[in-house]
Amino acid sequence: MPSVHRVRRALRVRPGEGRTVGLVLALMVLGWAGAAVGSTGVESLFFARFGPRNLPWMYMALGAVTFPAT
Repeated sequence: MPSVHRVRRALRVRPGEGRTVGLVLALMVLGWAGAAVGSTGVESLFFARFGPRNLPWMYMALGAVTFPAT
């Protein structure tokens, strides 16, 4: 396992930035974990209410909304 100093050097983390980097990393992991769990719940609710036969329509609406937003 590489030492902490090698990892810091490879990621170019300066002395005194370790705590901030760790907190931001933890926040990002927490956000992505929430998105993964939330998307599963949203998809389950969509299938329960509308069924998988309406999935193509949902993707077309999603594309129509996402394209101008990005």
